[in-house]
Amino acid sequence: MAARSAPAAPHPYSIRFRDALGKQREESGYGTQDDAIERLTQLHAEKKTTAPSLAAARRELGQLTVEEYAKQWRPRQR
Repeated sequence: MAARSAPAAPHPYSIRFRDALGKQREESGYGTQDDAIERLTQLHAEKKTTAPSLAAARRELGQLTVEEYAKQWRPRQR
Protein backbone atom coordinates (compact mmCIF):
# COMPACT_ATOMS: atom_id res chain seq x y z
CA MET A 1 0.00 0.00 0.00
CA ALA A 2 1.47 3.36 -1.06
CA ALA A 3 1.68 6.20 1.43
CA ARG A 4 -0.41 9.22 0.60
CA SER A 5 0.93 12.70 1.08
CA ALA A 6 -1.21 15.39 2.63
CA PRO A 7 -3.05 17.56 0.14
CA ALA A 8 -1.16 20.67 -0.86
CA ALA A 9 -2.21 24.00 0.55
CA PRO A 10 -4.53 25.92 -1.75
CA HIS A 11 -2.63 27.97 -4.29
CA PRO A 12 -3.20 31.72 -3.92
CA TYR A 13 -4.58 33.27 -7.08
CA SER A 14 -2.79 36.05 -8.96
CA ILE A 15 -4.12 38.63 -11.37
CA ARG A 16 -2.40 40.69 -14.07
CA PHE A 17 -3.74 43.96 -15.43
CA ARG A 18 -2.68 47.26 -16.96
CA ASP A 19 -2.87 50.18 -14.57
CA ALA A 20 -3.88 53.76 -15.38
CA LEU A 21 -0.34 54.45 -16.56
CA GLY A 22 -0.51 51.57 -19.03
CA LYS A 23 2.04 49.48 -17.12
CA GLN A 24 1.42 45.80 -16.51
CA ARG A 25 0.93 45.00 -12.83
CA GLU A 26 0.48 41.80 -10.90
CA GLU A 27 -1.27 41.25 -7.58
CA SER A 28 -1.30 37.93 -5.79
CA GLY A 29 -2.55 36.35 -2.62
CA TYR A 30 -6.24 35.97 -3.43
CA GLY A 31 -7.61 32.93 -1.64
CA THR A 32 -10.25 32.03 -4.19
CA GLN A 33 -10.82 32.54 -7.86
CA ASP A 34 -13.95 34.54 -7.04
CA ASP A 35 -11.88 36.97 -4.92
CA ALA A 36 -9.45 37.47 -7.82
CA ILE A 37 -12.30 38.03 -10.29
CA GLU A 38 -13.95 40.51 -7.93
CA ARG A 39 -10.71 42.52 -7.71
CA LEU A 40 -10.32 42.53 -11.50
CA THR A 41 -13.92 43.72 -11.83
CA GLN A 42 -13.20 46.51 -9.34
CA LEU A 43 -10.07 47.60 -11.23
CA HIS A 44 -11.95 47.59 -14.53
CA ALA A 45 -14.75 49.74 -13.06
CA GLU A 46 -12.22 52.24 -11.66
CA LYS A 47 -10.48 52.44 -15.02
CA LYS A 48 -13.76 53.09 -16.84
CA THR A 49 -14.84 55.85 -14.42
CA THR A 50 -11.52 57.73 -14.46
CA ALA A 51 -11.79 60.93 -16.49
CA PRO A 52 -9.72 60.78 -19.70
CA SER A 53 -7.86 63.96 -18.75
CA LEU A 54 -6.91 62.51 -15.36
CA ALA A 55 -5.76 59.26 -16.96
CA ALA A 56 -3.62 61.23 -19.43
CA ALA A 57 -2.11 63.28 -16.59
CA ARG A 58 -1.26 60.09 -14.69
CA ARG A 59 0.36 58.58 -17.79
CA GLU A 60 2.41 61.75 -18.30
CA LEU A 61 3.58 61.74 -14.67
CA GLY A 62 4.51 58.08 -14.96
CA GLN A 63 6.89 58.86 -17.81
CA LEU A 64 8.86 61.51 -15.87
CA THR A 65 12.14 60.79 -14.15
CA VAL A 66 12.46 61.79 -10.51
CA GLU A 67 14.67 64.70 -11.52
CA GLU A 68 12.12 66.00 -14.06
CA TYR A 69 9.31 65.69 -11.54
CA ALA A 70 11.34 67.50 -8.87
CA LYS A 71 11.99 70.39 -11.26
CA GLN A 72 8.23 70.77 -11.80
CA TRP A 73 7.32 70.22 -8.14
CA ARG A 74 9.83 72.59 -6.55
CA PRO A 75 8.45 75.88 -7.98
CA ARG A 76 4.95 74.99 -6.72
CA GLN A 77 6.20 74.83 -3.11
CA ARG A 78 6.34 77.92 -0.95
